[in-house]
Amino acid sequence: MDGQPEQTSNDAPQTPVWKRRCIALLAFVPLVSAAWVNVSDTPLPRLAYQGPERPPLVFEPWFVEFTEEELKQSVIKTPFYCLNRGDEPVTFGQIERSCGCLAPRLHAQTIQPGKVGAIYVDIETLRQAPGEHQYILDVAYSDSKKWKAQLLIKATFPQKMVVTEPKELFISQRTEQDVPFQVSISDYRDKPLSVTGLESSAWFVTGNYIEKQPVPIVPASESEDDVELVRTITQVDGKIAGPVPPGRHYVILNAKTNDDDFPAVTVPVFVTGPNYVTEPEPTVQPAVAHLAAASHKEARQASVAIKVPADWDISHASAWPQELTVRYGQSEPETDAKSGDRLRAIRLDIRMPRLPQKGVTRGVVQLVANEGQRMVTVPVTILWP
Repeated sequence: MDGQPEQTSNDAPQTPVWKRRCIALLAFVPLVSAAWVNVSDTPLPRLAYQGPERPPLVFEPWFVEFTEEELKQSVIKTPFYCLNRGDEPVTFGQIERSCGCLAPRLHAQTIQPGKVGAIYVDIETLRQAPGEHQYILDVAYSDSKKWKAQLLIKATFPQKMVVTEPKELFISQRTEQDVPFQVSISDYRDKPLSVTGLESSAWFVTGNYIEKQPVPIVPASESEDDVELVRTITQVDGKIAGPVPPGRHYVILNAKTNDDDFPAVTVPVFVTGPNYVTEPEPTVQPAVAHLAAASHKEARQASVAIKVPADWDISHASAWPQELTVRYGQSEPETDAKSGDRLRAIRLDIRMPRLPQKGVTRGVVQLVANEGQRMVTVPVTILWP
């Protein structure tokens, strides 16, 4: 038409860009599908797990945490259950503790495949300072291989508790002079205990006690509202009389109280006497006897084998607490095949016909010879349900 510009080829309608891209993509779909079919038909190699070998025991729980409210008894009990998911029986070995206040015991020494076992751990709260504590147990066990598991306990002990300081005593007594020591028993609770008596499992460890005036303890905040008052402090002044028999001896120092929750406060005393010079040192197996405060008689008895020099004249055996009884038998002296020493075998049979006071978890057995100049002590652990 006149007056209108003439249309050229460059002015023809253009295909939108997005349509051109879609057309190009559809053109590749057959090629991609063919490639996918080819890859899917290719067999894949079998892959092997290259990580660490899975241990046979699974612990539930493996971590336990206690609050202040849960820690207001003298002994706290913690069960750790474990499942043997392996194909072989599992046997427990040594259990290493980060604190002597832990008393682990096994439900069974061996766990069959598919069965459940348990480790019961008792914590003595008397021996803990207020605040947060963490404890570790390294549990060794084995099937056809050796394994190790780690169990954790976290506990926050309240400020208002019964605390002994020190928790245990290690004293060397190699002279004829008395060696003094001191122990304090502090009660932070609103209704404090009173010590009514003091006793020792060995004749050479003695002591007296006095009640001192309470003192305030001010935390870091130093605010009056945060001041905690020690309700009672009982100070024990003791001594180790010399001379003591050669060797290492385990002694219990026990404070009786009028408190139902803490009827007895015990402090272990480890006394090291002179070395054995002209005779071999006695051996004890097992080193610690375990008794359970249970209803069946088998759990309330244990046997210990001791080997002493042949010239020892055994006079008697005794036990603490008084609820324990002990009998001993001895064989004729024999020459040890390895050392060549003349030794006598002693068997101690320990029984607990009656239960001691609740809270008494430690005991000791003494074998005395040569009119008190020789002695062997065996620690006893009393396990409460």
